Amino acid sequence: MKMLARTVSATLLALLLFDLWMLSLNIFTVRAVGTIFIRSDGTIDPATASISSIDGITYTFTNSVSDEIVVEKSNIIVDGAGFPLQGTRTLNSTGLLLAGVSNVLIRGMNIIGFFSAVKLEWSSDIEIIGNSLTNNDFGVWLHESTRITISANNIQGGWAGINLAWSRNSGVQDNKITDNEHGILLHWSLNNDVSENSLEDNEVGISLAWSANNNLEGNNMTNAAKRGSYGIRLHSSARNTIIANLMANSLHGVKLIYESTENSLVSNNVTNNFYGIYVSYASNNTIHHNSFVGNTNQAKSYKSVNTWDDGYPSGGNYWSDYRGVDEKSGLGQDQLGSDEIGDTPYIIDENNRDRYPIIGEIHQPTFIVDMHLLYVILAMAVVGSIGSAFFLIRRRKKTKVSRGS
Repeated sequence: MKMLARTVSATLLALLLFDLWMLSLNIFTVRAVGTIFIRSDGTIDPATASISSIDGITYTFTNSVSDEIVVEKSNIIVDGAGFPLQGTRTLNSTGLLLAGVSNVLIRGMNIIGFFSAVKLEWSSDIEIIGNSLTNNDFGVWLHESTRITISANNIQGGWAGINLAWSRNSGVQDNKITDNEHGILLHWSLNNDVSENSLEDNEVGISLAWSANNNLEGNNMTNAAKRGSYGIRLHSSARNTIIANLMANSLHGVKLIYESTENSLVSNNVTNNFYGIYVSYASNNTIHHNSFVGNTNQAKSYKSVNTWDDGYPSGGNYWSDYRGVDEKSGLGQDQLGSDEIGDTPYIIDENNRDRYPIIGEIHQPTFIVDMHLLYVILAMAVVGSIGSAFFLIRRRKKTKVSRGS
């Protein structure tokens, strides 16, 4: 136990030191001599930079750029027009920095070889859409920013594709993030939506630490070329929703550790991992209507107690290695007739069991029409139509009579 406590303490200390290092990079950032500024008054400094603006709103690249760019003006568009913004990947270098600005659209950028391709500090209402970010340590880095949209970007070959730190109310959607150490990172971040992203061959797909009330939905995390990784990992994170994601070909499909609690994992596909789901020191999570298929170890729980089904008749999860039968039904599975729920629980350990394992394909809830109610509605519609027609006929007759008199 002492050895375990020392291990946990060492892990927490390492993570704390990492985040302090990250914070120090925000404070002591050194700008390159050749930095280009889009000043708050709209001027481009130096004026010889390969960026032009006709209207003071859209700033467009006219050629390739090899300097860092700092945006000080709000309410503008920065359009890379496909030209490369090329760096040398030196420590603290930033391709495009936005600090304390709002309502900026970043599009058409092709940023290569910086420590951070796009970095936001204390900014809001920023859109980062349709950019290519390659071989940067960080693709997009948000620090103390809110209402940011990061969408339809292609990010590859770095330490972290997208990193949110102390950020909230932002959306990360429909990005392709490949061949990074970490696909998407959230630290101390709240109320963000991470959905419909394609994350392939990253060591970690999506990782949350000390983050709460985030929604992770419809993301595809596969590692065709790598193992020894995580699909989704939660560390000390609470009240997050993880729904309809695919986690395949990793060491851990899902990993919940160190007081990750009150999270909801629903309708996920967890396939061909060494551990389908691994839970350690993380209790009071709800886990149901997921498909655990072909994992070497479907579920592993240590020092944790969680809920693995949604009660009867909703059911629990589908387990490809479940060997029970479906011959009975009912709350106690003691009534005649099958109900697509296994008659015996799926046992994870002495404190964790799926009481109602689902047999066969998981069926999502559907709306069932009450035929009697439908007939009543149709009858009312017919009567209403006849009544309306009768009223119009009488009104026309009265109109003719009044005209005749």
